[in-house]
Formats: sequence, structure tokens, C-alpha cells
Amino acid sequence: MQYSGTAGRVEHCQIGGVPAYASPRGRTFLDRVLSLPREWAADEQRRREAGVPEAVAFQTEPGLARRMLARALAAGVPFRWVTGDEADGGNRRLWVWLEERRLAHVLAVKCTEPLSLV
Repeated sequence: MQYSGTAGRVEHCQIGGVPAYASPRGRTFLDRVLSLPREWAADEQRRREAGVPEAVAFQTEPGLARRMLARALAAGVPFRWVTGDEADGGNRRLWVWLEERRLAHVLAVKCTEPLSLV
């Protein structure tokens, strides 16, 4: 059981991240990851039964996004900006990571998110 933004509630589901690339010449998916819920990451028996490798640890969705973006940067993918949902927009570590790399970004935020104008 984990929260699904699509369902708007906690459900039995799989949550994944799939960064996509778009240009005037076309669109494609760049990468993919399956989000391992915190409860699964801590449950040795469940992990063993599901065949989850020991190296796979719990990471937040913004952490997974950062990992996939880092792989795209390392591969030389020529992107100029990044978009993300509220899970990404509410994560200041992701904001800082994007800003440190001078990547323009548009991230959804909750209407209650405190913002400061610089």
C-alpha cells in the first residue's frame, strides 16, 4: 500500500518514474525506475520473495528523479529545462540540485508552499 497521486489515495499499486525528452524532432522516454515503498525496503522477507536486490534501497520520488536526471546529464542528453509534479516541487533538495547545475525548471508546488522572492 502506498499513496498514488493518480488515485488520490493510498492503494495497492506500483509507482514509477519515467523521465521523457521532447524536441521538435520527436519524443521518447529516457529512463525508468520503480519506487520501492519504505515498508518494502525494511521488510527482508518481502524483498527476498519479490526478488528485490539488496542494493535497492528506499528513495523518495524526488531522489529518484535526481538520480535519473544525473544519468541523463552524464549521457550528454541536451535538455534545457525540467518539469515535475508536487512531489518534486515540495522537495527543496531537488530545487537546490537543479539550481546548482543551472537547469531551468518548472515544478508544481502546493498552494501552501512558502516561497521567498529573491
